[in-house]
Amino acid sequence: MLAMPFLASVGDANANFWACFIFIAILGIACGLNNVTLFTLAAELRSDYMAAVFLGQGLGAILLNLLRVWTLS
Repeated sequence: MLAMPFLASVGDANANFWACFIFIAILGIACGLNNVTLFTLAAELRSDYMAAVFLGQGLGAILLNLLRVWTLS
């Protein structure tokens, strides 16, 4: 994400849009693969570890949404 301002400032506006779009798509794919790997590895362990992964995902989502609300107001 640190490269995004550099991608947006080089070249014309149309090329910048598509460069940022492709960059965000690649990050989304990497995030999805990371989540699949995490859940696959946790599924091979005891159910306590899978519960901890779900708890971490849920707490992370709650914290992120609280930060969004806090920064909007």
